[in-house]
Amino acid sequence: FGPRQFRFVLGEGMKPMVKEADGKLRTDLPKPNSRDDATKAAAAVDEWKLLKKTVAQVAKVQAVRLEQAMVTGRRWSRSEFEELLVRHPLMTNLVRLLVWGGYNAEGRLAGTFRVTEDLTYASGTDEEVTLDEFAQVGIVHPYHLDAEERSVWGELFADYELVPPFSQLGRPILTLEPSEEDQTELKRFACFKVAPQSLVSTLEKLDWQRGMAEDGGVYYLHSKPFYGANVTAVVEYEGVPMGYLDDWDDQSIDRCFFVSGIWKPDSDFEARNRLPLGKADPVVISEVLSDLSTVVAKAK
Repeated sequence: FGPRQFRFVLGEGMKPMVKEADGKLRTDLPKPNSRDDATKAAAAVDEWKLLKKTVAQVAKVQAVRLEQAMVTGRRWSRSEFEELLVRHPLMTNLVRLLVWGGYNAEGRLAGTFRVTEDLTYASGTDEEVTLDEFAQVGIVHPYHLDAEERSVWGELFADYELVPPFSQLGRPILTLEPSEEDQTELKRFACFKVAPQSLVSTLEKLDWQRGMAEDGGVYYLHSKPFYGANVTAVVEYEGVPMGYLDDWDDQSIDRCFFVSGIWKPDSDFEARNRLPLGKADPVVISEVLSDLSTVVAKAK
């Protein structure tokens, strides 16, 4: 403001705040007064408004990315985890709101922990944890925690008033019907008709990747890689043209299937062996059922 200056800081829950010269925190800039430089004060107010909006947008985007990292089983090395997440000035605020897992060299969960305010690591009973015994780190999916572990972590988060940026511990676990387990295609959603705009936008918001366009510029599938399970899920529908969704036919999800390995959406999925649904990773099944339920919730 000219004579007066303020420093931007992130408060709890990634709330943008300003710190005065004496260290006092404020949730908003004060109004300029007659002793301030009018031009500088006006510019500072505009910058502050943009900064608040940008932080909110970035927090929302990064929360979605972290959720998909949990869903797809993404892992970080210990050094990547600490450099890119724990000690990142913005990401650390989200990281401290989640339950993390340490995984051994075979990819199995070896322990759980949280990141504390002083950037150390603690168990669900608040005992110190070191990362030395872990080969990799990832966000724990609740399927891999038993009821007692979920309860312990839930109570601790409640005690510390920690609110995760997405549903983690309370996330529903969805399962196959007994009649579906021996099948290689999931067809329970084929009876729903969804507008093409809703189908495409919802899948892509959930991190599904669009397949290649074929004759007439029409594409027929989306796929999603699940790195932790080394599986790619594929959904096929009637077909949507590139760049033209208005007035196009409503779509039904004809089938969903799973293939071993991580494949790009332009792969020849027809040439790959499909996993029996009952042999697919339970986390993959649960998350795909959740995603497709979200899609058909917008059915006409």
